[in-house]
Amino acid sequence: MDNIIIFSKELLFSSIQEYFSFNEELIYDIYSKKEILYDQPGAERYNLNELANSNFVKLFEKNILNTFLRNYFKSNFIFLRYLRFRNPLLGQGEQEFHIDWYKNHKFKRMEFFFLLDDMTTDNGCLRIKNENKIVNIEASSGTVILINSSIEHGGSKNYSGLNRRVLSCQIACDLLPNETFLKKIILNTTAYNSV
Repeated sequence: MDNIIIFSKELLFSSIQEYFSFNEELIYDIYSKKEILYDQPGAERYNLNELANSNFVKLFEKNILNTFLRNYFKSNFIFLRYLRFRNPLLGQGEQEFHIDWYKNHKFKRMEFFFLLDDMTTDNGCLRIKNENKIVNIEASSGTVILINSSIEHGGSKNYSGLNRRVLSCQIACDLLPNETFLKKIILNTTAYNSV
């Protein structure tokens, strides 16, 4: 599907130890820097603006991701617009389908999801509406999922009660006048493969 790009942990991390170390540090940062949001009942949800200056941003230095983003945006930099955390609660957490950016706008945007846990139809997977057909996206922990911000998407209900913790952010290379961002990230040809 053209609007969905998936990078597995095997593509992003050089070893399982590297992934576990990165994930452990990220989880510590999330719970120590969280700002609780109450805008979506049925899910544990945090604003994580402070993580824009943490180890999380090193994901963008991964060669495969860095190269894809440079080619997609036709730019050597991107803006990290917001950074959030979501974990749907047992029997809850279903989101209405929504878009996070204007359809057919001249500025491109992408939603970036980093999975801290496996994401399945049992614990609340990402749903995409593609040509009036709903597609469930399941993936393992450590995966990065990128979707066009203009396509309809939403999380499904958590039937199992198992964690489905996801970090999400919006990335762009162009901003509207007075539009805020958390961090400008340089994308370059000397990106390296380790976190």
